[in-house]
Amino acid sequence: MTKMDVILGPLSKSLAIAFLVSMSLSIGLEVTWRQVKELLRDKGLLLRALAANIVLVPLLGVTLVWIFPMPRDFEIAFLLLAAAPGAPSAVRYTRNQREDAPFAAGLAMLLMCAAIILTPVLAEIILPLEARVTIPYDQIATVLVLYVIFPGAIGVTLQRWGEESDMIGRVSLMSARLFFAAWMLITFFEQSRATRRMGVRTLAAMVCLIAGSMILGWLMGGPKHENRRILASATSMRNVALCAAIALRSFPGTDVDIALVAFSSMMVTPASTLVFYENYKKRRATGADASLRRSSSF
Repeated sequence: MTKMDVILGPLSKSLAIAFLVSMSLSIGLEVTWRQVKELLRDKGLLLRALAANIVLVPLLGVTLVWIFPMPRDFEIAFLLLAAAPGAPSAVRYTRNQREDAPFAAGLAMLLMCAAIILTPVLAEIILPLEARVTIPYDQIATVLVLYVIFPGAIGVTLQRWGEESDMIGRVSLMSARLFFAAWMLITFFEQSRATRRMGVRTLAAMVCLIAGSMILGWLMGGPKHENRRILASATSMRNVALCAAIALRSFPGTDVDIALVAFSSMMVTPASTLVFYENYKKRRATGADASLRRSSSF
């Protein structure tokens, strides 16, 4: 049994699908078509998001491979990750508050579509000459349409139900969090074993890729703080699911899957830390404002 047999096994796949459907439905219940159109009009922000994910991060990946030489299978996995933006699970970390939903949803959709179109091109450019990739377009399109676009569209349609749609949204969001926590729990031990298999140089390169991607996303997010935070998290979380689908078809029987499993656990911690820190800052700011109002009332 390979590492991916556990990560992509029936139970973990079912939990991942349930998470995607629940999260997409909850976001659809909060995002209006007008908000989506307004986001699409911000060409500068969208172009910066694409530049960070499909130009700067792949360049960072190539640079890190040169700085941290690693075994060939790990190098292939590492460069695949650098070339594959749009992790579906990134919505769990980019959508921090209700007002974040439009940009978080639009960015997730943009990056997932960009990954389907551009990852093969980027992989051909940056992977070693002997490595050739096969993209399972049918599987990827099915996941995108059935588990992301369709539930999101249903959510937007249900908004007219008023208070009932609010209740459905709260239930969907809570369900998404529970499904994601369950997925993390059942894959934790396999992820830990895979991480221990990495050498020091490979681990160092992965840490630098995650941190560097987060910095690039932050810098390209523009003047608005929330856009910076969302783009930082989304850029640092690479599309492990897409890389796994490519690896299963293009590199069977290799150790590419081990590096992908290790990265899937490592990329969660920085994104979680950023969300925790931002929530902490907001709570402190809210508390300070409340204290100021109370003192001014006397």
